[in-house]
Amino acid sequence: MDSQSKNPIVIVTGANSGVGFGICQRLICQLATRVPTDTSPQLGLKTMAPRLSIEPAEGLTLILACRNPDRAEEARKKLWASLDDFIAQQIRDGCYDGYAETFKKGLKIDFVKCDLSKSDKVFAFCDEVKQKYPYVSHLVLNAGLIAYKGIDFAIVTKQLLTDFQGLVSRPEFKLQNVGETSEEGFGYVWMCNVFGHYIITKELDQLLRKSPTLPGRIIWESSSEAKPQAFDVDDWQLLKSEQSYEGSKYQMEMISTLANSTVVYDEDGNSRPMDTVDETRPRQFVVGPAVTASELFTAKMVFPIFWTYL
Repeated sequence: MDSQSKNPIVIVTGANSGVGFGICQRLICQLATRVPTDTSPQLGLKTMAPRLSIEPAEGLTLILACRNPDRAEEARKKLWASLDDFIAQQIRDGCYDGYAETFKKGLKIDFVKCDLSKSDKVFAFCDEVKQKYPYVSHLVLNAGLIAYKGIDFAIVTKQLLTDFQGLVSRPEFKLQNVGETSEEGFGYVWMCNVFGHYIITKELDQLLRKSPTLPGRIIWESSSEAKPQAFDVDDWQLLKSEQSYEGSKYQMEMISTLANSTVVYDEDGNSRPMDTVDETRPRQFVVGPAVTASELFTAKMVFPIFWTYL
């Protein structure tokens, strides 16, 4: 890659399906326009001018961080096809200005193998990224799993009758395995959802600091199901938790919040402002996919009726 390029270099974990694939598809189609529609104001605002003044990207390096090479290659082909479909739709709508072809020439979609369940594989992923790319502008920590084992139909009925919105957005009926461990002995859900991603943020910190659009961005994909009640400081690997998924999502929210903090804490928990704030440190954000039917949960469902809700 040309070290003088200022085009975004974006890593998305779990990019070959579900929300991760949708993020990649959205990035490509949005950046293929001079002024992405996502920068337009929301309904109800008085001004119709774009909220952000951004310089059009004349390309993008999108890194699919996934475990399975075959599925990653399939996703890569679909992403290229989605850009062609987007251009064709613009032409049909009579709004095509030719810019997407310029963007397409500068688009690269790469695959770098990443297995979040094994720390040595995570470090190997980071080493490969550091060898291949001069910087990282955005790190999207999307991959995740749930130790799903079944459905509590009594709770389904209760939520259906008393809290339909909660049934859709914060389902309580998921039964999860307790005590699953990785090959290294870590809590499996914790390793895949939290710690593997945390390693990446630390290992790629310097590449994020080198982003030409400082500071680099780290985006944690959380969930509306994240809740503090599912987290116990004495069980931080979530080995005893019956809600390890919810607890892992709450942990990542805490990590992101503390990473952006401008205060420091002593051993007694007392805080004071930092003497200096490092303006080059990556900015961290927490986002959520809202109500989305993805393979994280629907692939495990016994009855297709629930796919509509989740």
